[in-house]
Amino acid sequence: MFYKAGFVESWGKGTNNIIDDCKKMGLPEPEYKYTFHSVQVVFHKTTQKTTKEQILELLSSDGKMTREELAESIGVSANAIKQHLANLQTEKKLKRVGGRKDGYWKVIAETR
Repeated sequence: MFYKAGFVESWGKGTNNIIDDCKKMGLPEPEYKYTFHSVQVVFHKTTQKTTKEQILELLSSDGKMTREELAESIGVSANAIKQHLANLQTEKKLKRVGGRKDGYWKVIAETR
C-alpha cells in the first residue's frame, strides 16, 4: 500500500534499513510480528555500552590504538570512530598527547 502510494522507494527496503541501522548502533535486531491486519516492529532494550564508552574503555587499556583498530574492535567504520574521537575531545573526556605517529590517547578521568 505504501509503495503504491509513493511513500517508499521499493518493497522491503525499509525493514533492511531498520535492521542495518540497529546493527550499526550495536543494538539487537528488532522483532517483527505479523498478524492478519498489522505488522509490529518490536525494539529490544539493551544494556550494551555505547560506542563512546567502548572507545574510552579500549583507549584506557591501550592509548596507542589506531582508528582502524578501534573500528575493528567495536564493529563500526573508521569514519564513525573519527567523529566519536572528536566529540570525546570536545567533551573533555579524551586528549591527544604527542603527534599523529608517535602520540597516544589519554582518557581524562571524570571527577564526581
